[in-house]
Amino acid sequence: MSEQVQAEVKNNGLSRQTPRVLEGRFAAEMEGGRWDGWWGRLVGYLKAEAGQVPQGQVWLGSSDVIESLFGQYKNASGRAPFPEIGGNVLLLPVLTAELTDALIRTALETVKGTDVERWIEQNIGDSTLAKIHAVLRPPEAATPRPEPPHDPTTIEHEAGTSSGGVT
Repeated sequence: MSEQVQAEVKNNGLSRQTPRVLEGRFAAEMEGGRWDGWWGRLVGYLKAEAGQVPQGQVWLGSSDVIESLFGQYKNASGRAPFPEIGGNVLLLPVLTAELTDALIRTALETVKGTDVERWIEQNIGDSTLAKIHAVLRPPEAATPRPEPPHDPTTIEHEAGTSSGGVT
């Protein structure tokens, strides 16, 4: 019985109609028997959860889709030198939609690159490779300024010598 209830929610999602559908399907079998208390708790739980779903919507009743998306992401990022959840996580919605010219155009016209960079900085931070580069980069403040190159067209005088004339 519980497997059939799970299958209903997994395959059709959770909506405000889910408890009624399941009551209609199983109530006759469950009433008056030793499972009556269990059935009452299950229907109560389903009603409480379904009550949170806005009218007319169906919520995902399984993590299969999410697991599949992260599997695809993991497969793609596995080819990177340091596989991690980085800025490319923003590409996950691309795996769920049919890409059309109009959709791509709208996305490029409405999302600014600076907004994406700011979101990555605030929510993800630097990649592992960027952190390694920061540690291995030589310090810049300790480098002295080079002297300007010697100009062979000018005559340099030592201190204390006169310029021109015979003494």
